[in-house]
Amino acid sequence: MKRLVVPSKTVRLNEWQTVMEPSLRLTDVDRKLVNQLAREGGERCLIVEELREGLRIEARSWVGVVRFTEFEVCVGCALLLAEACSALVKWGLQSDYVVREDVLPVLRGRLLADRQLMQHFGRVDLLECRYDEYETDIPENQLLAAALELCAQRVKDDLVRRRVRHLLVAFKQVCDPFTLNVSLLRQTLSYTRLNEQYRNAHALAWLILDGLGISDLLYSGTAGSFVFLIDMNRLFEQFLWRVLNTLCSRNNLRVRYQLKNRSVLWNGLKNKPYSNIIPDFLVDLPSASSETKSCLPVDAKYKLYDELKVGNADIYQCFLYAFAYEQSQSSGLPKALMLYPGTKDVPSENVVEIRNMSSTILGPVYAMSVPIPALLEEMTNNVQGVASNKIVARIKDAIHQA
Repeated sequence: MKRLVVPSKTVRLNEWQTVMEPSLRLTDVDRKLVNQLAREGGERCLIVEELREGLRIEARSWVGVVRFTEFEVCVGCALLLAEACSALVKWGLQSDYVVREDVLPVLRGRLLADRQLMQHFGRVDLLECRYDEYETDIPENQLLAAALELCAQRVKDDLVRRRVRHLLVAFKQVCDPFTLNVSLLRQTLSYTRLNEQYRNAHALAWLILDGLGISDLLYSGTAGSFVFLIDMNRLFEQFLWRVLNTLCSRNNLRVRYQLKNRSVLWNGLKNKPYSNIIPDFLVDLPSASSETKSCLPVDAKYKLYDELKVGNADIYQCFLYAFAYEQSQSSGLPKALMLYPGTKDVPSENVVEIRNMSSTILGPVYAMSVPIPALLEEMTNNVQGVASNKIVARIKDAIHQA
């Protein structure tokens, strides 16, 4: 495997940050790469604009590395997978029975008679055997090793790279990532009480493999550019799904994830659905009657709303959800909750009221920060602390059960 040439300059920035680089230029190959960063609907993972002098680089909600011919752009950090793998190593990597076939001097397991007759006829010192071996070279570990292999080749930060490579050595001692059948694993991997602890780390690994491509792991060429980006919107959304699922189960609440609704936006002329709406989460009381039950729509936004005003487009979206899921028989105003990553240890909250021309309040949209480190600690220790309590209190109050 040939090594890629590492560019001499690295541009580092955080999500949603914009920097100006007057000394950088794009090559024709780089321009093609910039065009490939455009996603469906015109949204871009990373915006790179050529100016009269230099480049304007704007990060969005994606984190990772984009390597151009003469420079690379690093957004966010690469510690997520390392943290998850470190936890698994501390707990102890899983072992399982794996079917092996080998030529052995003594019989072990089952003799493959047809193969024995064709390849070792008359020999008793060479036996074709099929047997079960209890070992750690299993798909659960191979998947993480493959993702670590990709990260070890791409991460440039010294501390992160050393940590990733240290973990990769540990995983390669127990499994071989190059024997992994990714397509088959996608179809067959399931979780039980034996491997449930791998679920979170596997989710990160799939994001990494999907973002860069497993074929690149085996690529022997010398291409000088690549894209490795993780959609933090998706990751934050999945994190909240686990948090809300845990908190709601503890507090007699029900949460549903990305429930599609075709009955809200309606084509009045053709009398048929116009379009779907898909709120990230819907929280309600399963014990309430259907006539008075109202759902609280909860929307996940991976944006810096601790530092910036909540965007109008996000307010409009939440307001639509609030009215769509409020039952006319229920008391109170339609409400919606927006959750975004916070920079403090406890959740902070803002309320945007929607009013008509006569200043009558039509409904509030609550915007609450989520202290990710504090919530992770509470979830890991299986406790409902300050961060969890404040989120639950807001949800209960919004659905009239304070």
